This record gives sequence, C-alpha cells and structure tokens, in this order.
Amino acid sequence: MTESDAPAAFTFASTLGTVWIVGWWMRRDSQRQGIAWLYDMGMFLYILWPFIMPYYLLKSRGARGLLVVLGYVVAWIGGYFVGVLTATVFVVGIE
Repeated sequence: MTESDAPAAFTFASTLGTVWIVGWWMRRDSQRQGIAWLYDMGMFLYILWPFIMPYYLLKSRGARGLLVVLGYVVAWIGGYFVGVLTATVFVVGIE
C-alpha cells in the first residue's frame, strides 16, 4: 500500500454506505409513490445504482426528476473540484 491508497476498510465502508443510503432513500420514496420493488433490489442497486437512480427519478417524477438528476451531477462535479482544489492547496503548500 502506498501513501495515496485509501485503507481497505474505508473503501469497503464507502461502498457499503453509498449503496445503503441509495437503497434507504429508494425504499422510502417508492413506498410514498406506491411503486413495487424487485425481488433482490439490494444486489440490483449494488451493481447498477448509477443507472437505476436516474431511471427511477424520471419514472416516478417525470420531467421534475431531471432536476434531481441534474442536482446530483452538479454536486458530484462540485465535490470533485473542491477535492482537487483542496489537494492542490495542501500539496503546493507543502512543497
């Protein structure tokens, strides 16, 4: 393991946490919307959640779902840039 590699426990917890949060939200939202779940939704979410979420939002909310998808994309890209900026500031500050 090098300095830049994340610990295995963090990688595992991050993956598990992401799937848990997406699954929890979809479970509650589908109950409110009256949408039935698949038999093995956990595995389905684990493998395909980046594709399922936009489809689900469009199916359950119509065109308003696009705003939620757009908000997610903006938050993801914004988080990436904040991470790059933070890393640049700290790396340049060290050298």
